[in-house]
Amino acid sequence: MKRFYEDGTGKIKMEQKEKHPARKILEQGGWIDEDSFELMLREEAEDNRMSTLESIEENLIQVNKTLYAILKYISNNPQD
Repeated sequence: MKRFYEDGTGKIKMEQKEKHPARKILEQGGWIDEDSFELMLREEAEDNRMSTLESIEENLIQVNKTLYAILKYISNNPQD
């Protein structure tokens, strides 16, 4: 799974997450038992949920910063 983040200098970087060990086995043509497969699916789903929530949180932080800047501009430049 690919994830994007800002490195602190304003540049957007891409982070490649490590694949689940069971996923690697399957991709190499190996076999895993049913319990391992279900566990892999659950863990990957949880990782996806967490990544989505982190992305939403980052977007909300950016929206809040933008709204703050707009409100600050409005308060410093009152309309007659």
